[in-house]
Amino acid sequence: MDKRNAPGDDLLCVLVTVRDEDDGRLSEDELVGTAVLLVVAGHETTVNLLGHALLSLLRRPGQLATPRARPDLVPGAVEEFLRHDTSVERFPNRYAAEDLEPDGVHIPRGGIVAVALGSAGHDIPLSDAGGPAVLDVTRPATRHLSFGHGIHHCLGVRRNAGTPRPAP
Repeated sequence: MDKRNAPGDDLLCVLVTVRDEDDGRLSEDELVGTAVLLVVAGHETTVNLLGHALLSLLRRPGQLATPRARPDLVPGAVEEFLRHDTSVERFPNRYAAEDLEPDGVHIPRGGIVAVALGSAGHDIPLSDAGGPAVLDVTRPATRHLSFGHGIHHCLGVRRNAGTPRPAP
């Protein structure tokens, strides 16, 4: 009720306003479902990121010491944690909008495409000595799919995510 009685400019208030316009664009069930999805998605992914990052750093004391000594590396290190051990292992299945042939495998238009984010961050070519399987909090920013892509891009992503980080 607070969002209805004292609306702000946040996403949930906008959704409540759309629902209350009563033009059929958003039912009460859709409003509640979307609100729950936003809370769960934001909470679950953040908890997983923090847990994975902490475990990774505890397993690699040298990596833990680096951002302590160089706090300017922390934003880039977060991107590296997301690439190395993503917060969400798999997206729900998607469907090919057109015929595809990645690596010689034919996927017809309408065919199911399953994106395994946990392996996607390890498939990217990295030219450094460790390669994609190695966590390196000093690694220059690399592309990853942890925030999705296109219309499925995370609403909560930082605006400056993926920007190059300072050299170590």
